[in-house]
Parts: sequence; C-alpha cells; structure tokens
Amino acid sequence: LDAGQRYQEVPLELPGPVDIAFVSHTSGTTSSPKIVPYEQWRVAEAARNRVDAGGLSSSDRIMLLTPLFSLGAIRRSLLPPLLIGGAVVCPVTLDARVLVDMLAAFAPTQFVAAPATLMALLAEVEGRVERPQHSLRVIHASYSQLPADVHDRLQAAFRVPVMQSYGMTEAGSIAQTPLPPERVPSRSVGRPAFAEVAIADAGGQFLGADDRGEILVRGPEVFAGYENDVEANRSAFRDGWFRTGDLGRIDRDGFLYLEGRIKDVINRGGAKVSPREVEDVLALHPRVAEAAVFAIPHPTLGEDVAAAIVPRQPGTVAIGDLRRYLRGKLTAYKVPARIFAVATLPRSALGKIDRVALVRLANQTAGVHFEPPRDGEESAVAKIFAEVLEVAGVGRQDGFFDLGGDSLRGVRVLARVEETFGFSVMLDVLFDHPTVAGLAAEIRRLSRRTIDSTTLKGSP
Repeated sequence: LDAGQRYQEVPLELPGPVDIAFVSHTSGTTSSPKIVPYEQWRVAEAARNRVDAGGLSSSDRIMLLTPLFSLGAIRRSLLPPLLIGGAVVCPVTLDARVLVDMLAAFAPTQFVAAPATLMALLAEVEGRVERPQHSLRVIHASYSQLPADVHDRLQAAFRVPVMQSYGMTEAGSIAQTPLPPERVPSRSVGRPAFAEVAIADAGGQFLGADDRGEILVRGPEVFAGYENDVEANRSAFRDGWFRTGDLGRIDRDGFLYLEGRIKDVINRGGAKVSPREVEDVLALHPRVAEAAVFAIPHPTLGEDVAAAIVPRQPGTVAIGDLRRYLRGKLTAYKVPARIFAVATLPRSALGKIDRVALVRLANQTAGVHFEPPRDGEESAVAKIFAEVLEVAGVGRQDGFFDLGGDSLRGVRVLARVEETFGFSVMLDVLFDHPTVAGLAAEIRRLSRRTIDSTTLKGSP
C-alpha cells in the first residue's frame, strides 16, 4: 500500500533455479540450531530422483504421513507425484485406526513414514481380525532405522515390500534398500542412491570396505551450506564432502550400515561405547521390543551407559536377567549401568529417539522413593556402599553405579563384602545385582550355598 492506502501493482518475478525454495531449521551435526536454505534446482532434482527410483507414474497416489515442516516430506512425498500428474492423500490425523481405514477408502499406492507411525500402523493391523484392504505396492521407512523384526512383521502384515531409506535435511536421500528380489543384508540401510558416499576416519582419510568411520556425502541434493554460519560450514564440509556426523561402514557389496551418531558416542572414562552396538544386542532379546542407549553423567567416569527398554509384554523383563544376557554378548564396560523399562520411547516429531528426554527419565527413575534396608544383609550392604562411595542415605533400591560407582570401587566393595560376610563374591555379581536389595539377596543365596557345602563336607 502507498501513502494513500491504494494498492500498487508489483511485477511478478518467477523464481530461478538458484533462488531459495525452502528454509529449514536443523541442529545439523552439532547441538546448536542452524538454518538450511535449499535452492529450487535441488528441490527439482530431488523430486525427479524419487520419481525415477520409485518408478512412479500418474496412476500413483502417495499418502502423506510425515510433517510438511521437514524437507524430507516435501522431497519424498509431496512433490514427486505432483511432478508427474499423480495424487497426494493428506490425512488430518495420524491416528492408526483412521489411517488403516483410509488405505481402503483412498487407495494410496505407497507412503513414507517414521518408525513410530509404522509401529502404530502395525499394531493396529495385527490387532484386527480381518486384514485391511489396500492398494499399496511399497512402504517406505525413513527418518530412522526400523528394528529388524518390525520390518519383517510390516512386510507380512501388509504383504508388500518395505524399503528402508537413509537421508538428512542437509543432504537429501543418501541411500535406500533395493526392491525384491535382491536380498538386503540385515541392518543395512541400502546402497548409495542419489549421492556419492565415503567413509573417513577422524583425520579425514578415506577408509576401506567394512572400516568404521564418519559418513561423508556429496551430490546434487546436498545443500550449499548453512545460512550466515561460517564456523559451522567450516566444520561441516571437508574438501567438498558434507560431514553427516553419522558413524557407519560400507561392505564389499556396497551396502551401507549405520553405527550411530558421533555426538552420541559415550565416553566412559576414556572407553568409547557406541549406543547403536548395545541397542542391536538388546533388540535380539526375545522379551525386548525396543531399546535406546544413551549417556548419563558419572562423577568419576564422566559418562556412563544407560538403557531404556520397551518390554514386549509389561512386567516380563527382569533387569538382572537382562544384564546377565548383555554381559554374555558385550565387553563389560559396554553393559549399561542403569537399565529401566518404559511404556514407549520418547521421540521427536520426526520419529527420532529423543535422548535428552531419556536422560530426564533416567534422572526421574533414580532415587525417587527412598526405601530403608529391610534386614541385616541389606543394612550391611547399604553401609558398604555408603562408605566406599562416600555418600549418605543409601536405600535398598539404590544402585551402586547410579551412586557413582565404577569397577575399581566395585573391587573395594567386594573386599568389604568378604570381610563382612566371610566369603568372596565375584565382580560379575555386583554388575548383575547392583542395587542394595539385589546384592543382599545374592549374598543370602551364596551364603546358603556356602553353609550347605560346609555341612556336606562335614557330614559323617
């Protein structure tokens, strides 16, 4: 409007290839927020790539199950069908019951969804007496990797291939699994799709097949750089390659495997623990549906390992049994010092595990209710914990590692146990029974065994 409040005509200028199409907000490869500008030509390139890779035609109809504030939803679900005259179904809710009914009503041929949405759909379908009718020919899993059993159950429930893809806001689609009949190795996110991918060590040297390092990517879908952030761009790019911040490896057949985020690696007193490695072992336990591993503060080690698990059935996982299972498959320092069960894992709007929320949950579950020792063994163990760890007010549910213990102090605890109870206890016992109540119960059991053994030896 001019000074006289009259409308003025402004000439319409169509955007050119290098003009900015979208601006997205992301944490990038560090924890500080950054702005990702994405040009028109990169958006067009990404949409054409999805059309070619998915064999899309004007008869395809994609159901939009990811939020449009993410570039991934725009590049993968919204623009590709519109580019070739197809259609997009836009649900007003992500309620699994409604979405399953919409499969029959609107006949989408495919959709892209985050693991949380896919697991909700799977639970809904498996809970119905009759299989829902649908016209799907493929399901795409994105944003984070599906657990192997969920992938297999989805394929069985919907009777269509489930493709796993790996990408990020800054780099577009990096890899995806091929369609049958080609076999995809377990845990792989597929082969590089629309970009060059390399693995490099901390010094920037490229690594060979099956060597673990940082995933680097370059190609037409990779953005040009963060807006007004010289320092972030200096650290995010290396000789034209974008540093994803993800750890991974490429096998001899060209399949890419994710091994976690560099910033998520836990530094346990100098020993490095990859959460993904521990999560993969937990996922193999028959009573664990999901698991997330993360760092918690530790007064002497700096960081320690914690795990949140979702049991397949409530109340079916004994933490002590689970810890023994892990000790049989992992190096001792990789076994989580704290394991607790949750109904669901906290996730972001894009379905990624929210590890900050997990730390808050871990803090909430530690020492919420103080329970005093109930008998002589528990009182003795609580006193030993308090003296070795130099803390006060130790309750029966307090854990040795939660209170700041480590393996060196654990040796001191076991020496005190031997002085107090008259028999030795292995360090594994403390790892398997780290609470006052748990260790006291195991001491009672071992004490009975010692008495029985002595009685047998002394029998006539």
